[in-house]
Amino acid sequence: MHDPIVKSYLNSLNEAVDKTTVRELVLYITNDSQLYRQRTQPIIKNLSNKVGKATYDGVKAIKAFMNLVNDGIKKYEKEHAGKGFAKGLDKKTKESIAQELLDYYTEQIGESKEAPTEKSSTLSLGEYLKKKKKNRRY
Repeated sequence: MHDPIVKSYLNSLNEAVDKTTVRELVLYITNDSQLYRQRTQPIIKNLSNKVGKATYDGVKAIKAFMNLVNDGIKKYEKEHAGKGFAKGLDKKTKESIAQELLDYYTEQIGESKEAPTEKSSTLSLGEYLKKKKKNRRY
């Protein structure tokens, strides 16, 4: 699914990450309608455009979701956790949350700009991009 650089980056994220906190925040962020409308939809649209132009970069996509993660953590802290929750989360945990969100929305990102015949294919986003680059005319 990912190229070797992204895989090594993701493997470094999995060290010492609180899986329960990651799962809780991913569920909170994906189920909050305000965050979806104001943050998630623009990110999906932007990344879909990148896929359409064949300029998609997996590492930059994770960084795009970091803004959503930071806003989601702030909102979660106000509603459920109380002050100091956000300060207790390290960068690896936040990046792991961003990766989970990217994985969750990958299908929407890939489908937004594809032709109808390609929607039914079982290509991952990485395979789709390789195919698109290969067929690109210069």
